[in-house]
Amino acid sequence: MNNTENKYDTFYRRIIARFIDFAIFIVINFIISFIFSLLQKPKVMQLSMNNNINSILETKETYQEYSFDLISDWFIHNNFYITLLFLIYMILTNYFFSGSIGKMLVGIKVIEIEETCKPSFINSFKRSLFGIIYLPFLYLFEDNFIVIIGVLVFYILNAFQISSNKKKLTFEDIIAKTVVIKSK
Repeated sequence: MNNTENKYDTFYRRIIARFIDFAIFIVINFIISFIFSLLQKPKVMQLSMNNNINSILETKETYQEYSFDLISDWFIHNNFYITLLFLIYMILTNYFFSGSIGKMLVGIKVIEIEETCKPSFINSFKRSLFGIIYLPFLYLFEDNFIVIIGVLVFYILNAFQISSNKKKLTFEDIIAKTVVIKSK
């Protein structure tokens, strides 16, 4: 493999970068869930005290059960909002920094296909079109299993796409006229 082809050899780095970005958003999701549960605490305590003024212990147990349900509901049912936040993150980091935190950490970056500059805002947006298209499905389907299968199929097809061309372009790269290269 010559030096030119080597700069496009980013398949495994892309996978690691995506996992890093997902890990960042799992942490963000937990923080938001925790804050959300703290904001609900006064409402739950008031509700519990009104319903059963005799037992402080029962109030505590009711709060803990209710608070767990709130966190679970946020984490499971608000994937739509977390995914939207993730898409905004991907668009903005590609536009401003030529890649996400994950991409920067593994030493790859997104540039225009002509390899002259970082992607424009429109091309950064186009790179996220798949996510934008599947985002409503997270909201429409109660069972996200169908959506997860669709995403996995897309990633598998992208893996075949990467192996089929010299610059290792994904479907997003083709649509956005971008390429991912090694930066170090």
